[in-house]
Amino acid sequence: MSATRDAFEAFRAGPDSLQQLGGPSHPTDELFHTLLLELPDLDNHFELPDLGEAAAEISDIGRPSPPLFSAVPNVGPTASSPAQGPTDPGCLPSKQEAADQSRYQRCKERQQAQAAKLKDVNAAIASKTSDHANLLGEQAKLEGVLSAQQDTQAQADVNTRLLTFYAADGQRVQRQIAELRNMQADEVFQTGSVYAAKLRPLLLAANDNPQSAAGRSVGTLARHIIDGTSQQKRAPGPGFWTSISMELGLSPAQKSELLQARRLYLQTLGEVLRRRQCILAQMQELESGPADQTVSGIIKKASSTEQLVKQMQQNILTERTSLQTMHVKIFCKVLSAFQKATLIAYSWPHTSEILQLLDRLAVDAREPSAQQLMAVSGLQAASQASLA
Repeated sequence: MSATRDAFEAFRAGPDSLQQLGGPSHPTDELFHTLLLELPDLDNHFELPDLGEAAAEISDIGRPSPPLFSAVPNVGPTASSPAQGPTDPGCLPSKQEAADQSRYQRCKERQQAQAAKLKDVNAAIASKTSDHANLLGEQAKLEGVLSAQQDTQAQADVNTRLLTFYAADGQRVQRQIAELRNMQADEVFQTGSVYAAKLRPLLLAANDNPQSAAGRSVGTLARHIIDGTSQQKRAPGPGFWTSISMELGLSPAQKSELLQARRLYLQTLGEVLRRRQCILAQMQELESGPADQTVSGIIKKASSTEQLVKQMQQNILTERTSLQTMHVKIFCKVLSAFQKATLIAYSWPHTSEILQLLDRLAVDAREPSAQQLMAVSGLQAASQASLA
């Protein structure tokens, strides 16, 4: 039994003492085994402490201090209990807690004030944005009114300043002429007079500076273009277009594309002319017919006239669309070649005409003439109308 007590005491002292006690003749495993076998006898030699006495000792030490930030009790009156003041001094908030609560309340009030101020600022920004948009709209309206009501004297002043500007440097005038020469031919056809009006101040500017070689060459070229667009000189004969077609060096595929566009345009133009003649005949018949002075007769005549006018407008639109389609096909398929043709044509005192060049190509390819294609188109349309 003494060996068991020695082993237990060594176990309580630590593993080093237990190992020393065991030694080589008493291994640690055997000591633990002996200890486990002798455990029932330990109750007779050791007494456990009384838990009641330990609890009493702890209660004598005193109650633990309350937390640093304790919740402030609700001491105000409620619906279920009358108003009572706190009787326990430990429940009252400390000075530090009261200061913290005061700082928190002030921060909360400042945040609310800042939020209200931010809301007012956003409303002011929205109002300013709306006012700015309205001002922009009014400015656009005023600009439209001013552009629609241009003063003649102001336009003359602008022209004078342009003349002064172009006369200062002949090279600038030459670049302007080069840009005009590179424009598409179909645009020049439709607005030749507009380009002539733009070129006249350039010509005057070049003449005002006769000492400049660039000014003299620009003036000569501008005079040629103005004379051509104004149709003051006679256009050259077919030999000119033959020379242009030879200089272009068009491939067979390009010539085929051009002739196909020409055929489509002339056939559509023949159909358009036939419709125009039919509409004119109906309008003449309507005007020369017996006059019906009744209300129904007047309404019927007005309705018929309005319908014929709409047909005429649609017919003109079809004609313009056909012409534009032909130009688009030509300039998309053989754009580089016709840019060269435009430059060659502008070297002569006249405006180039694409249809004349196409007619020259059609003669070389032994294609039907324009009159033949338009007549065939009119006969086909008439036969289809009779069958319908």
